[in-house]
This record gives sequence, structure tokens and C-alpha cells, in this order.
Amino acid sequence: MPVLTILVGLPALGALLVALLPKRLARPAALGASLATLGLALAAWARFDPTVPGAFALQDGPWPWIRDLGVSWALGLDGVGLVLVLVTAVLVPTALASDRTPGRAPAALLLLCESAVLGCFTALDLVLFYAFFEAMLLPVLLVLALWGGPGRLRAAVRVLLYTLAGSLPLLAAVAATWVHHRSATGVPSALLADLLATPVPTSWAPWLFAGFALAFAVKSAAVPLHGWLPDAYAEAPVGALVVLAGLLAKAGLFGFLRWALPLFPEAAIRAGPVLLALGALGVIYGGLMAWVQQDLKRVVAWTSVSHLALCLVGIGAGTPDALAGSAWLAAVHGLYVGALFLLVDLLEARSGRRGVDDFGGLGAMLPRFSFLLGLTVLAAIAVPGLAGFPGEILVIIGTWRVAPVAAVAGASGAVLGAVYLLRVLEKVCFGRPSETARVLVDLRPAPTLPLAVLGLLLVGLGVRPLVNVVTPATDRVAAALETARTVEAP
Repeated sequence: MPVLTILVGLPALGALLVALLPKRLARPAALGASLATLGLALAAWARFDPTVPGAFALQDGPWPWIRDLGVSWALGLDGVGLVLVLVTAVLVPTALASDRTPGRAPAALLLLCESAVLGCFTALDLVLFYAFFEAMLLPVLLVLALWGGPGRLRAAVRVLLYTLAGSLPLLAAVAATWVHHRSATGVPSALLADLLATPVPTSWAPWLFAGFALAFAVKSAAVPLHGWLPDAYAEAPVGALVVLAGLLAKAGLFGFLRWALPLFPEAAIRAGPVLLALGALGVIYGGLMAWVQQDLKRVVAWTSVSHLALCLVGIGAGTPDALAGSAWLAAVHGLYVGALFLLVDLLEARSGRRGVDDFGGLGAMLPRFSFLLGLTVLAAIAVPGLAGFPGEILVIIGTWRVAPVAAVAGASGAVLGAVYLLRVLEKVCFGRPSETARVLVDLRPAPTLPLAVLGLLLVGLGVRPLVNVVTPATDRVAAALETARTVEAP
């Protein structure tokens, strides 16, 4: 049974069903489709065996799609793809259960986005990957532009312009990679295995890597290409926001690990110092910007910039520990950032406010809310025993071996994160209850359930992290980079 094909297609079928059903049934149907997708993702995990020889333990295809161009429908899962697929399958029903945007269209668009994200994380054909990589943004962009906050159109235009700035070079690089393979072999193909078997010339590689890296850096909001993120996160409805922050930004980091580093290892080695510098800059800059924000949504947005930049530090380092840490941190980042945005949205929906100084004493007035907020903040600052810790420590340790300055910057960013997030927690949950806090009521079962699920995952994945699932895939990438270093060494 083509499990991965069904996994990718099910949310799209759910979106079609939602569009056809009466409005009163649309939201339950969307939630049901997303939960069915979660069930399939768990089934794929049950069938996944990292000890199976080869890079991908689960595969569908390849089946011809555009035969004359050698483009195939080919899907596969390695450990990195698996953890990101599982996070996707968890976050989308969480977003749908928490979203209050009226009508059928927003729910259907989120399901279409889920389908594209799952395709991105499983595609083994470069053209197919590009199609999913570009398609995933459009549904969320529509939700932002049509149902977002007062500044939604400005935010949507910024997202579109930044995306185009990365997409066009990526398209050119994809086309050039395909052309090279056809010229070298006489057979058109965009399959990852075929492209790996025909390395591009040394004179081409830096330019092609730059095309891939630019698009992936934009998607992952690497400083200074992050300008689309703060406004988009501040204006997006909560459902689209959870998907945008928790999933779409990961596609760029995943693109580095699945495509850019394996296809162009020599160019990646040469670009390593640039990636390290951009990552270290983003860690510190994002942390400082989060520190000075008074809008809770923007605090979380800049926190996301800082943490995604730490993942980029690990990718730039290219060591086994750093790459494994980046992959793991990218996955769990979606869980705690998604939870933080849900908690901020609950405050805003109940009080009409989201300023850091608008609240106080919520610990006494809203104990369940405050407990979940405290747990999520502790996971975000990488407290040992919670899900954020293994990724951060692996990135810092792995980076120290090759770039101590970048490792210190990463560690400094972690300390800075603890300072500003604990400051927010102290202002919101402790002290004398504000007038706003006095009129709020604690969480009821409906909004508590999705947050409780995310909280349990943050604890469970800290006590029993699945880093061993991602390491076979990241070790292969690290081995390719090490081989490139050896070849380039005098």
C-alpha cells in the first residue's frame, strides 16, 4: 500500500470535502481529516525501520509523472523527514481545533497547506520537491491576506516579495541541476539518487548551491532575510500562524539537509563560514529584538527567529552532532512555538490585549493557563528534561569542534532567551493581578486539550528524545561533507 502517497493526498481530499459540505459540518470534517492524517503518520512511524539498508526506510515509487522530462512521483522517508512529518500531523489538528476564523475556506486552505508540507518533507524528486515547496505557502498567504489582522495586506505582500526573491533563484538552480544530469547521462531525471550519482562541475556548484541556499534561508527567516516574518506572525489568524511558524519555516532547514548539502558538499563546505556567521548573527539579533518587544506575539516571533538561526548555525558547522541537533531542534521548535502562539492568542481573544504589561498575577487567577505557559517557556529555553534541550546542546557541542566563536554565540543566545522569556513569564503570571487579569477565567476543556497534548509531547520528547531516529540521515550528510573536506584539504 502506498502509505506515503495516501498520507500526502488525504489532507487535499479532506479540503475538497470541506469545500462541499455545509458550513456547520466543515470544521468537524476538517478536524477529522487532519486526525486521520495523524493516524497515517503514526502508521508510517510504526513501519519505519532505521536499520533498513539505504537512505530511505519507506518509499513510494518512483512512478513517471512528466515522462518526457524524467520527472517522477517519488516519495520517501528518512529519520529527519519522519520527525517533521509527525510534527506536521500533530500541529495541523491543533491549529484547526484552536482556530476561530469563520467559514469553510480557511479550514480547507490549511488542509491544502498540510498536504503540500507533507509532500515537501517526503519528495525524492527535485522537481516534485520544488512544486510542493512553492505550493505550501499559497494557502497560508491567502488566509493571512483575507482573514488576518489590520496590517494583513502589508504583511502578505512582504511575504510574497521575499518568497519571490528566493523562489526564482531556486527555480534556476533546479533547472540547471536537471540540465547537467541530462547532459552527463543522456537520460533526463530529477530523482535524488540519480542527481547524487552525477555531481555537478566544480565551476557550477557554488552558483547552484547559492540558488538553493537563498531560497531556504528566506523560508527559514535567516537574518537579514527575515523581514517577512514579524509582521506575518503578528497579523496571521491563529490557525495559519501555527502552521506558518511551526511548519513552513522548517521547510527551509529541511531543504538544506535533504538537497543543498548532499548535492553540493564542496560548495557547502566553502559556504559554511557564511552560514555560521548568519546563524550566529540571527541568534543574537533575534534574542535582542525579542527582549525589547512589548507585544507578546512579537516576542514569540523574534524568539522563533533566534531559535531558527541556531539551527542554521548547526547546518553551517556540518558535524554529525550539529546536524542532528539542528534537525531535532527544527522539529520540536514547531511544538513549543506553536504552543506559545496558541497561549498568546487565548489571552488576546479573551481580553482584547496582548501587551507584556497588560497582564499580571495570572498565576493566581488562571492556574491552568499559567502552568501550560510556564511549561512551554521552560521547553523553549531548553531546560534539561524538556524537548528543546537535546537539540540546542547538540548544536552547541557539534559547532564547538569547528567554530568555537559561533558556538559561544549560540550559547549566548540560549542564555539571552532564558532572560527575556522568563521576564515575560514573570510579568504575565506573577505579581499583583492587573485589572485585565481580574476579569479573565481559566482554560476550559476545549482549548486545554490541544495545549495539553503539546505540553505532554514537550515533556515526553525531553525525557525520551527521538534523536536516534534522525541521526542515520544526518550522519550520511555529515559523511558527505567530511569527504568533501578531505578532498579539498591540501
